[in-house]
Amino acid sequence: MMRRLKLLATPLAVGALALMAMPSASADAATLYSPKPVFGWGQDGTAYAVAIGGGNVFAGGAFNNALYKTQSTPRVNLMAVSASTGALSTTFRADTNGIVRALATDSNWLYVGGEFTNIGGVTVNRLARVDLATGAVDAGFPERPQHGAWPGHPWH
Repeated sequence: MMRRLKLLATPLAVGALALMAMPSASADAATLYSPKPVFGWGQDGTAYAVAIGGGNVFAGGAFNNALYKTQSTPRVNLMAVSASTGALSTTFRADTNGIVRALATDSNWLYVGGEFTNIGGVTVNRLARVDLATGAVDAGFPERPQHGAWPGHPWH
């Protein structure tokens, strides 16, 4: 059963991403949608969360590498690719020591939640705020959860 769920997770994440990218009636369709698919990077594990911000698509989950055809680039549990080209971001890096289960963005930050205590070499408590462009951790962010930070998991 777990293998079946794992195999379904990536297509579901891609499907959710496609739905999120569809333009609204008032949006400029030329900037949000192209009928030509953008082929790009994936990961060697499971993506549990996807967010879009700062010109990138962020994927978080349980993986060790970003993959493109025969190329493999270390990206542990969190990666960013260009929303327009699909290319792996060379400036964003925020590896974690545990699974990423939730992602959210605003105009400046990526909020990351999950089962980790270290992100980008900084000790955190399962929740972090990182720069959208670089992945640098905001050390002043007031984290609170003790046991996990993702939808459906209570904060203690």
